[in-house]
Amino acid sequence: MGTHIIEIIVMLLVAAILGFLIAWFWQINKLKNLSIRNKELEKELKKQKDINAKINIQLDDCKKTLKATENTKLETEEEIALKRIKEKAKDINFERIGTASEKEKEDLKVISGIGPFIEKKLNALGIFTYKQIANFTEEDREKVNEAIEFFPGRIMRDDWIGQAKKLVKDKK
Repeated sequence: MGTHIIEIIVMLLVAAILGFLIAWFWQINKLKNLSIRNKELEKELKKQKDINAKINIQLDDCKKTLKATENTKLETEEEIALKRIKEKAKDINFERIGTASEKEKEDLKVISGIGPFIEKKLNALGIFTYKQIANFTEEDREKVNEAIEFFPGRIMRDDWIGQAKKLVKDKK
């Protein structure tokens, strides 16, 4: 009976050692697999970071191209409008309002109601000075208003002619 107990204890001890060794090897194998998977994930992360960096460079290039294209488009639309307006200059009576050149150009934006683009439109028509605007008649005012494609009656409401006459007077 004493030998049976020793055999049982030895078998339990062998089973415990075997169980421990199997669990230990299983755990080491699991850690190796996790380590390998971790290295694979780190490689994949590096690849994704490289791809992301390339995409960001391409995105910046696309943004620059888009901005350049938009600017070109706006300039083109503006140029088209100015060419169209320039063709209408033949309808303006420059004998009455006077002629001026680019060299004589005054800052027409000083007149309330004239912004940068309206000034460009007036210049495209050949109107560069306060004196020219001061010399407008009602007919000139209407033709210029129509030529620069401005809101009907706006030149009169903003009193460009009165403002221009004052500027001419103050300039003397």
